[in-house]
Amino acid sequence: MKKVTSIIIILVVVIIASFVPFTALANNDILENNKAIMAQLPTDEATLQMLTLPSPDVQSDHPEIIEKAQEITAGLTSDMDKARAIHVWVASNIWYDNDLLRRIERKEPGLETRGFPWSEEHQEALTVLRAGRGVCVGYANLTVALLRAVEIPALVALSQTHEWYFAFVDNNWVAGDSTWDSDNWFENGRFSQRRNSGTEWFNLSIERISSHNESIHHELDWRNLAIIREQIRLHTPPPVLTVSRTFVQLNDECLRVQPHIINGRTMVPMRVIFEALGVNVEWDGHHRTITAVRDNITIHLMIDRAATHIVDNNQITTVNLDQPPTIINGSTFVPLRFVGEALGVQVNWVG
Repeated sequence: MKKVTSIIIILVVVIIASFVPFTALANNDILENNKAIMAQLPTDEATLQMLTLPSPDVQSDHPEIIEKAQEITAGLTSDMDKARAIHVWVASNIWYDNDLLRRIERKEPGLETRGFPWSEEHQEALTVLRAGRGVCVGYANLTVALLRAVEIPALVALSQTHEWYFAFVDNNWVAGDSTWDSDNWFENGRFSQRRNSGTEWFNLSIERISSHNESIHHELDWRNLAIIREQIRLHTPPPVLTVSRTFVQLNDECLRVQPHIINGRTMVPMRVIFEALGVNVEWDGHHRTITAVRDNITIHLMIDRAATHIVDNNQITTVNLDQPPTIINGSTFVPLRFVGEALGVQVNWVG
């Protein structure tokens, strides 16, 4: 009997000894994963500007959202104070909809939309503001909409089971969870008594986020960011390239380069114009090829070859230029028409 007891004790010790390091490793993996994701958050001015614009489910340009955001932040001057005030207002004035949560958990028909386990139509920021209730994705959408309405860049953060937000204030990204700071409940068709909320879940450390959601992985709502970029592309007037025999001008900036006429075609210096349009240009002197990259578009050209390959979202198109790229005084020149077609630039010729 003693021998059996000893064996059992040894097995228990071995199991515990193997389990504890595994748990610690798992938590550490999640922390490292979250640190990596935080490092991906954009800080460049162009993207931050995008993150103040409306996106699906985040109607930051709606008059009701703007009015509420201005009301909440009236008299406040710093972005941190504004972000904190918006966080507290959402947590204090939105009720967590337990009835909807139960319907989601029961996977009732009609709740799954675009692959997500909730009805996004019922959790968009404006609907949540008007209804006064929602689940975590509704809290996050509304918080982000109010932040963007006062020009604070913000993103919804997604995981497998929860949503919160990131806001860019004082040149740093801060995380917040207005859902967990809310103590208001909507259940069985009734609102609980309103409770003022604090800021326990505002400006969270990465360690706090990781421990709070330790069993899941996190990803940013790049879907919304991609849609914002597309909205900007569709609604922003294209750049204007004005060219004459003696000058090249992009919008209001003179580029200090001179075009050339070859075989009746206007040729313009590629690198200067492409880089002014935000395109990264790389030259391979050995193969005499040029690779130009901007967002999801990659352009491959070869000197003295008319065939040019354009890769747009993994779709390859071959374009035969009416005049192949050529080198003049050490610079690559390409047809003016190609610049307009490849990069969506409006070309004006001044004769």
